Amino acid sequence: MWCLVYLSTPFLASSDLAPLDLQSLLQQSATVRLLEPHPAQVLESEFSVIASDQLQLWESVSDVMTSDQWQRVSENREKRQGGMMMVDTHHDAGASKCLAQLGEPRSASTLQFTAVCLAKLLQHPDEDVQCIYNPKVDMLKACKGGGHLVAKEHWPNVSKYEEALGNRTGDFEVVMSFRHGDKAESIRFKAEAEHLADRWGMPVLHTQTLDDLDEKGMSVIDEYKSVFSLEDTDMEYLGKVIGNWSILRQCCGAQMSKDWRNELQGKKGRHWDVASKAKPPCHDHDLDEIQAELLTEPIWWDLVKATDAGQRLVALFTTIAKDGTVSYLNCTRSNQYVADTNAVFNSIFPEDMYDINEDAHGEA
Repeated sequence: MWCLVYLSTPFLASSDLAPLDLQSLLQQSATVRLLEPHPAQVLESEFSVIASDQLQLWESVSDVMTSDQWQRVSENREKRQGGMMMVDTHHDAGASKCLAQLGEPRSASTLQFTAVCLAKLLQHPDEDVQCIYNPKVDMLKACKGGGHLVAKEHWPNVSKYEEALGNRTGDFEVVMSFRHGDKAESIRFKAEAEHLADRWGMPVLHTQTLDDLDEKGMSVIDEYKSVFSLEDTDMEYLGKVIGNWSILRQCCGAQMSKDWRNELQGKKGRHWDVASKAKPPCHDHDLDEIQAELLTEPIWWDLVKATDAGQRLVALFTTIAKDGTVSYLNCTRSNQYVADTNAVFNSIFPEDMYDINEDAHGEA
């Protein structure tokens, strides 16, 4: 059994604070979903259970979780909201509305893109943040409007930005990722990316290479504190989400590390040296526990909502159906599928590899 629930305040998600009738609902339901109301919908009670014939009055569901997960998400959200009251969350009031992440393919560009998207979400918790792979020209044109855009580009498409920006200075900042600073392909990509940034006066805030990851591992994101003027509390959230997500990113999904894919399939060939800090740590963690922990972080669901459907699927292992149903890839089952079928990079997983309205441990 599942139910759609709107709460007038997130504090009611704690079973200790909830009214008795809501506590009863939580005990009877295997899962709950937290909804935000449509602006035209007015509620007169502290919480409402929404029937299926009312769904058109509500916006898309962002959270799907068990009652226990829901309570932990609420507690985490309270902690973050409490922290935000103590600091100015709009650290970059004078910064650009838009940011272009220009990443050479297979340069850990998705790591940089995801971390930057999270940084923007942390900076602007009350504003619309969109993180889009290869956005269309109209979206680039509109970046001076409300909200914030993080655009991921694998190729510095000068003609697209020419159409979007013309001769005016772009309201963009840039971060870049390359494979290796001394390789011909990376040198060429870097030159093209810098040309695009120079053409429209876009300041380059940060660059990242695979060599950096080899040396520093996930501590490469420590530099974001100064780059994006993040508070210590912001860095705590950023590090926790990126830490768990990066493990899943390397050890699960359609774009898992080639080293881990080869190991699952009994093949030879490893890219990362055993001593490398970028080596996939798949044997060191219980992936189900990592995923369960990640799904209790409110900023994770903010990230899921902010990204486009393609990135949500391949990078965040999540889908949101038209009716608002959220599904997330079960890492244990999908890894077995990769081992059994010799699935290749970017393979699409069958529907039974996803969990819907189940807990994050993904038990069959």
